[in-house]
Amino acid sequence: MSYSVQHAKKKHIFIKSYSQLGKLVTSIDLLKKDSEIDSQLSILSMFTNEQSFKHKKDQVQFEKQLKEYWKKVLESSIEFGVFKNPEIGTVYIIGSLTSLFMHEINGKALGGISVGLNGILRGLGAKKTHVDTFMEMLNNGDYLLIIRGFDDDLHHLETALEDV
Repeated sequence: MSYSVQHAKKKHIFIKSYSQLGKLVTSIDLLKKDSEIDSQLSILSMFTNEQSFKHKKDQVQFEKQLKEYWKKVLESSIEFGVFKNPEIGTVYIIGSLTSLFMHEINGKALGGISVGLNGILRGLGAKKTHVDTFMEMLNNGDYLLIIRGFDDDLHHLETALEDV
């Protein structure tokens, strides 16, 4: 009797920060054109003008506008969530990782608890030093593009997005 063991491919993440929305959208357009890549895309960003969200009505309207905007950019229905993180403020998440960031623990989104964002990114495989850098970039208003996929695909995407 003989048998062979096949190891399941493991997905990893690639994170790239963008200080300009236009460059993020350009990168997303490149990703949409590469249909052979098996990857999951998410975007993490802060509300950049919290003063306009003191009235719940304004925040609800802004969330609706954000969701519609990203639905057009991504050309598909999207998962969308908003949470308040005690370390950096109000954050929104779009894409396949939304349910992970929005998973509730004791009535709060996982991304909204102290060190929740750090824990999620570390749990996805990011190194602590990288997570600290990305948290600082997020706090400074950058957008984080998070792509989850297989190593070969991620390497290809990293190369494709290098100049954007």
